[in-house]
Amino acid sequence: MKKNILVVENEVVIADDICLRLKKLDYQVLEPALTYRQALHSVNNELPDLVFIDLRLTGKKTGIDLARYILKNSNIPFVFITACSDSASMKEINQLKPLACLNKAFSTALLAKTMESAWI
Repeated sequence: MKKNILVVENEVVIADDICLRLKKLDYQVLEPALTYRQALHSVNNELPDLVFIDLRLTGKKTGIDLARYILKNSNIPFVFITACSDSASMKEINQLKPLACLNKAFSTALLAKTMESAWI
């Protein structure tokens, strides 16, 4: 059975690119969530096996808020995807113990390796 992957990314072009690459790696990809509210709906109703979370989301809530919600309410692993690597953000990300934290310029090879490590 294919794993269901949720991509939470506020930039449609980036979300679509990540989804396309995951599909090429033969994963089942849910409809991407562009906002915190959409992500909550998908996490609670679609029950993804893994969530890719952008640090910055549209609106007041952030990817960190979403990761905290996931940690509190489920055991779904998550991977942060971000363009920012400032020390304060990285410290907060690391405290949440994501499966990985990928710079948005990640390669498909790194994506494949991250996906493989999710179920080892």
